[in-house]
Amino acid sequence: EDGELGSLAAERQAIVSALLPSQRSAGAHLAEEDDDVWGAQHAPSPSAVRRCIVQAKAGHVARAANALRDVARADGPATLEKLTALHPPRFCPLPDLPADCPRPAPLEPRAVQAAITSFSPGAASGPSGLTPDHLRELTRVPGTGLTDAIARFASSVVCGDLPSDILRFFFGARLSALAKKEGGIRPIASGETLRRVAARALIRRFRNVLAALFLPHRQFGVGVANGCEALALAVRSIVARAPTDLV
Repeated sequence: EDGELGSLAAERQAIVSALLPSQRSAGAHLAEEDDDVWGAQHAPSPSAVRRCIVQAKAGHVARAANALRDVARADGPATLEKLTALHPPRFCPLPDLPADCPRPAPLEPRAVQAAITSFSPGAASGPSGLTPDHLRELTRVPGTGLTDAIARFASSVVCGDLPSDILRFFFGARLSALAKKEGGIRPIASGETLRRVAARALIRRFRNVLAALFLPHRQFGVGVANGCEALALAVRSIVARAPTDLV
């Protein structure tokens, strides 16, 4: 473990040195702020060491730097009880679709490819370990037909054609419990990558319809392109026109 920590210290220095000029002051401040990060009290866990090195080797500088500021992971029976309380089981089955409900049209390969490339670099995997980065790199190889195959599978997902015995696994998630400073638990769920690809491609198809539904109700957070940016500009415009004593 001491060797790994020494290696991580070298990796950390390389990351800070590689920051863009506009970021170097922030990186230096981070280094000064955490001068004792390698002390016994603040030494990162072996899992944090591995996460940082993996992210740094993959070229994900920001994620590697964040891994250095290790967040404690909660474990044990008490944590399981808290997670169960935060995620209670549903009490009734979901209603069936109407008998005359039209079958969704198959997802197009270009929509699936756009969904794959929309993930942030280094995005987490689901229970299977398949990451968006895996799909991004594999679908770049020409002549494989992989994007078409993923599109056919994603169409089966949105049409509800998956076998019932795999649904609980495919629509499940990898759950991590992070310990909050005040003693609570912050659950982080990472869903299966192929399920997330199907969902993104489907939402992409209906984004104009969703925007038309949400915008009249001043709902900018979901399904609305550049919604957060529009809110920021609106607030800035209101403040610029408002009296100086407006709070």
